[in-house]
Amino acid sequence: IEEDAFIVGTICRNQKRKLIPELFEAFGKFVKKLHAENHPQAAKTYLHVHTSYPDAGWDIPLYLKEYEIGNRVRFTYSCKVCGFYQSSIFKHPSAFCPKCGNKSLSMPNVANGLSQQDLNIVINLFDFYVQYAICEGFGMPQVEASSAGVPVASVDYSAMQDVVNKLNGYPIRVNQYFRELETKAIRVYPDNEHLVEILSEYINMPEMLKESKKFETRQNTEKYYNWDNIAKKWEKYLDNVELTGLQGQWQVPLSPLAEASEDALPENISAYD
Repeated sequence: IEEDAFIVGTICRNQKRKLIPELFEAFGKFVKKLHAENHPQAAKTYLHVHTSYPDAGWDIPLYLKEYEIGNRVRFTYSCKVCGFYQSSIFKHPSAFCPKCGNKSLSMPNVANGLSQQDLNIVINLFDFYVQYAICEGFGMPQVEASSAGVPVASVDYSAMQDVVNKLNGYPIRVNQYFRELETKAIRVYPDNEHLVEILSEYINMPEMLKESKKFETRQNTEKYYNWDNIAKKWEKYLDNVELTGLQGQWQVPLSPLAEASEDALPENISAYD
């Protein structure tokens, strides 16, 4: 692809919680907006998705076709035999590796992923990162992207809200709240139109301001997400925690109920194992 291409990136497991179809729809609208404005980047804007297919989630080729963005969305492919990897438009789940010739090229998954060093190279392709999900426990790829100085847009909800605010990124408005059947928890759908606005605003920023934003993103990552700070917080907590009940009292004899349960275990296994 073009050396001056504008690449929006995301990293996610292909599962229900990750809103891949909604991201495709928003990105498709963004590209159409660029063409309508005769933007110089209109033909050089891509979405790179680091995910897996097939998986437990979305039918990716179906939505590429529905939103007419098959030539604008690229995926990470890696070879199970020689380790070669590349960014490519969607291809068969098991394709031929251009390096070793084996039919062993596929999207990475939890059992066959890229090394941290190679994933770092993929992330450094991105000009902008988007976290699109109904919720997150933390959303590690946001911080992985920001560590490389890539500005981040995340849904303004759950853990994503905390991360995007600490990074001084771009919170994406919530469009709808709903109750999830499986967990009974409140989840959200983001506002696709707002994401289009965010991407449009960023792509039109002067290069000097983009570089400043990248530097700020990296600085905020170092400030809030580093091992020394995390270790100090755990150290402070563990040094000051007040134990209650039987917490930490390992020498206290077992209760009659626990002793009965221990008797039911094999002789070479204790109740504490």
